Amino acid sequence: MFIVSAALAIALAQAPAQGLQLVNDSAAVTGCDRLGEVNASSLLGGAMANMGYERTLRKAKADAVKLGATHLQLLNISKGMTGSNVLGVAFRCPSSPGPAE
Repeated sequence: MFIVSAALAIALAQAPAQGLQLVNDSAAVTGCDRLGEVNASSLLGGAMANMGYERTLRKAKADAVKLGATHLQLLNISKGMTGSNVLGVAFRCPSSPGPAE
């Protein structure tokens, strides 16, 4: 039962962010509306650092979609023995069709 619930929760967490574009360069969001900062973190580190990073990135994407973002500019990503952190800025760009619902 727990495995099915966990798999469903992961699938639901990934679904809303499918229409979101991740960008690194500020030129990619020129002319877009800045919606706000997104910051997500996980304490999973060490041997589980990749899992913690994936969870952190999913959370940041989901938070950006909740703000109505079409783009998430990634400013700082850290992953290591003590966990992971993703800091970004959510943008809504007029030429984009919008996030998937």
